[in-house]
Amino acid sequence: MPVLAILAVMNCGFTWGFGHTDPCEKAAKLAEGLTAARTDKDREKIEKNILKLCPDGAGSHFINALKEEKGGNIDGAVAEYRKAVQSDDAFAEAHGNLGLLLLKQGNTNEASVELSKGLLTKADSRYDKGLASVLLAAKLYPLALFHYGKALDKLPGDTEVLAGMAECHKNLGQYNLSENEFRRVLDIRPANTQARLGLAEVLINEKRPAVARKELNTVLAQDAGNREAHRLMAEMWKSEGDLAAARDEYRKAGIIYNIDPKEYVHQGDVFMAAGEYDKAMEAYRAVLASRPEWPGILEKLGNAQMAAGRNDDAIASYMKLSQKNNPPSEVFYNLGVLCERKGRLDEAIKSYQSCLRRDPANGDALRRLADICFLRGDFTHAGEAYSELIKQNGTNPLLHMQLAKTYEKERNFPGAIGEYQVAIKLAPDNLQARRDLAVLYRERGMIDEAVQQYREILGLKKDEKDARNALMAIYVRKQNYDALALLLQEGVEIFPNDPDSHYKLGLFREFKKQYDSAISEYQQAVMLKADHARALNALGRVYYRTGDFTKAKETLEAARKADPNLKDPQEMLSDIREDSSGAAPVKEVRVYAAGSHKSRKKQVGKKHKEKKTKISKTTNKTEKTKKLTKSTKSRHTGGGKRKKK
Repeated sequence: MPVLAILAVMNCGFTWGFGHTDPCEKAAKLAEGLTAARTDKDREKIEKNILKLCPDGAGSHFINALKEEKGGNIDGAVAEYRKAVQSDDAFAEAHGNLGLLLLKQGNTNEASVELSKGLLTKADSRYDKGLASVLLAAKLYPLALFHYGKALDKLPGDTEVLAGMAECHKNLGQYNLSENEFRRVLDIRPANTQARLGLAEVLINEKRPAVARKELNTVLAQDAGNREAHRLMAEMWKSEGDLAAARDEYRKAGIIYNIDPKEYVHQGDVFMAAGEYDKAMEAYRAVLASRPEWPGILEKLGNAQMAAGRNDDAIASYMKLSQKNNPPSEVFYNLGVLCERKGRLDEAIKSYQSCLRRDPANGDALRRLADICFLRGDFTHAGEAYSELIKQNGTNPLLHMQLAKTYEKERNFPGAIGEYQVAIKLAPDNLQARRDLAVLYRERGMIDEAVQQYREILGLKKDEKDARNALMAIYVRKQNYDALALLLQEGVEIFPNDPDSHYKLGLFREFKKQYDSAISEYQQAVMLKADHARALNALGRVYYRTGDFTKAKETLEAARKADPNLKDPQEMLSDIREDSSGAAPVKEVRVYAAGSHKSRKKQVGKKHKEKKTKISKTTNKTEKTKKLTKSTKSRHTGGGKRKKK
């Protein structure tokens, strides 16, 4: 019903009958209480009074209408209700009942008018429910919701009211509210097919296809031929790109569906986005079967083949496309990548060059071309390509680093240093750029600059062991023992559970003849790693040097057991040397950086034949030393003065 018609009814003037004593009006007033009569006796009494007051008035026609309606004669009831409202236009119940019957007859426009008139003076949930259904059909969803809400107050379990509200919410896009109402209907009537179909549609709109299919399958289990269920299934398959399944469901829904090639393209794109490359290829091939000269689809096919790892097929597709008029630059780029994967570098270079002729700003193609030239030793062309990339994007530190490496290969060391410096300026926390620059400084004899870079690295990352070891080697070479001591102490603090850190600090303490501190560090190293052969060997050496021969013997034997391939522990470590004094051979620690060629250089003393010797107990330190020199096993070589007992 048009909204204006309803509004006209709501604003029309009624003759309410106040102050009149017309018997027919009294009869009409009595008729208004007929439906509220508690017993048949009461109703009969009211009817007699009505007929007595006004035998041919609105009340009498209302009585006749009720009888006809009860007897199932809808047309007769409509005729009597019409006579009743003609006699008394203010007879609300006659208007409302007439509206309900007109609604059953499908006369929605007139029904809405009569229902509205009925609601003007009589609140009746039946009239609200009927009028709401008319407003729903007219897509006046907010008004329909209002009247459904009024009806629900008196009809809380009415599934038609709940379903109508669900439809209104669905059409207003209020899917969560709609879902709630449909589920309330199904809680009351699980077999309500329309409510389940409505719920499935809501779930589809909410992008919950799995749950929607479950609801539709429930409908189809009860009614395999339900066309609406099949139609909704088809819509889901179509939106997901499975056109074959969609076509089958449309057929079951009685809908003839011819797939346009563009829909195959859409299907392929959906599959491609989902990573289902085989299905995407199938869809693109279906397009090419009907339109073989569609270049864009051939490119899509090549992309799908490339993504699926079918490199040969992809190369064939791209090669075919490259021979057509004005192929896109991306085709040549992808072709270059595929040729590069297969090791066909000459073809890859040509493809990247073709790409760059069409799109000089393609940084990816230029970078790959530069990388290939670098790997092949063509540093001149690699440098040119990296320089061009820097022109396009000079803020990328990685490009400057790569150009620096290229300059190094060409022995353009100033240029390399300059590019590393630019990279570090762009990315001060780039440790690799600093490492590479520090190495280059060392190789060029720029030791102070190298030290500065290593310090910068440790400032950024204290636990950077390579930088720490390199800096240690420089300090040893420059005999900067104060800086070395600080570095070693810092290493122990940073790596308290690293046995090598304690071992290195122990070597330095031993070198400085701080034997107690050396023993403490060696013991800590062995505590952290019981089979640390070098720490055991060094600990034994210090024990021997300080006169604790029992511990020296035990510890040196433990060192030999920990590493049978270790040089004879009696020779001590390679970084100590024999003392030039004529007393028992004494070896001093010389601290070299790890990896230094001097770290393995050793002073080899004379070897003595092994024989068992008993050391007599005496307090004469000189005599004990002489006897030891002549008769101790070679493991005592390197020993120093003994402690007085």
